[in-house]
Amino acid sequence: MRKTIRTIRILGLVFDGFATQTPLPQTVKELEVLLAARATLVAWRNRRWPDVLTTYAKPNGRALLPTHEMQHLWQTINILFFGGPIPGISFRWKKIKHSVLGRTTTSLSGNPVISMHPARTAHDFGDYAILDFLSTLVHEIIHAFLQYYPCWLCRSWARDYTAGGHGRLFQILARKMEEVFPRLLGVPVRLGRFESLLGDLGVREREGG
Repeated sequence: MRKTIRTIRILGLVFDGFATQTPLPQTVKELEVLLAARATLVAWRNRRWPDVLTTYAKPNGRALLPTHEMQHLWQTINILFFGGPIPGISFRWKKIKHSVLGRTTTSLSGNPVISMHPARTAHDFGDYAILDFLSTLVHEIIHAFLQYYPCWLCRSWARDYTAGGHGRLFQILARKMEEVFPRLLGVPVRLGRFESLLGDLGVREREGG
């Protein structure tokens, strides 16, 4: 009985964790995929917990979170929160001009590419650099999702997305992710929603793209 109650609670968290309007799983197999993705992320958190709790005055993203690890996190987060993996995704550490933390672009083949500066963080968590890098990754994952599944024919698209990409759609998804990410995975993320919107409006320089 206790195991059944625990399973129901876990499933409830997973269902509540959907940041998008993706239909809820209809089969046991789909549920297993979601639970496996959550288990993978929790295992990553447990393995990297000492690093999460370590402060880095001068972080090196390439050394802290290798490219293959960031790409695997991206794939798993897509499965858990955004209805499944996006094919052909590519992550890279790259020094970006100005004060930009990360940027999402599209490859020649039409697949999302996330680039992040390896030595620059928002300091939303002080010197706890892994939390900042993780937050930037989730920020860019939302951009990748919206760019890969756009609704160009929707009348409200221009208003919802905005030229800088941090309009209504981004704000809704980012707010939900900030809410459910710590509940599902035990680590917080801060996605710079307000700061990015101000950047789009030209009030301040954008940190995420």
